[in-house]
Amino acid sequence: MARILALVAVAMVMMVGLLSNVEAGWSNHDASEFTITVTCLCQDCSKGYNQWAYAGTPVSGCKIDVTCMDSNGRPVYHSNDEADDQGKCTLTIPYSYNGFALKAEDCIARLVPDSGSSGCNLPTNFNGGKDGVCPVHPTNVYPDNIEYVLGPFFFTTPQCDVPQ
Repeated sequence: MARILALVAVAMVMMVGLLSNVEAGWSNHDASEFTITVTCLCQDCSKGYNQWAYAGTPVSGCKIDVTCMDSNGRPVYHSNDEADDQGKCTLTIPYSYNGFALKAEDCIARLVPDSGSSGCNLPTNFNGGKDGVCPVHPTNVYPDNIEYVLGPFFFTTPQCDVPQ
C-alpha cells in the first residue's frame, strides 16, 4: 500500500511540473509585440469543390481589422492594414498599449467588408473571416516576436454569395 501511495505522489509531482511547463510555454517570452498574419483569397464558385475550397486567388488590397479587448471585454486597441499583392496582411500589435496589457487571445481579426477586388468583394465566413477569429496558439515563436497565422480568409463574387 505504501508503494502505491509513493507512486501516486511521484505521479502528482510530475503532473504539477508538466503543467507549470505548459503554462510557461504559452507566455510571451519577453517579446514586446506579437503579429497576426492573414491571407485573403477569392473563392470562385464556378470551379469544382477543391478549386473553390483550396485554390483561391490572392486578393490584393483587402483589409484586415484587429480589435483587442481588455479583461472586461471593452475594446482598447484597434488596427487595420491592407494586404499585399499576394493577399498577405501582417499586423503588429504591442503587448502593452496605453496602460493596458494586451493578449493575443483577447483580440479578434476579421475581414473589412467591401475591401476586396472589384469583382470579388463580398466577405465570407469560411475560416471565420466575416465574424472574426481569436488567435489562440502561436504559429511561430521567435525571441522578440510571437506570430499567429490565421485563415486564409475568403471573399467571393456576387454570383456566389449565399443570402443569410
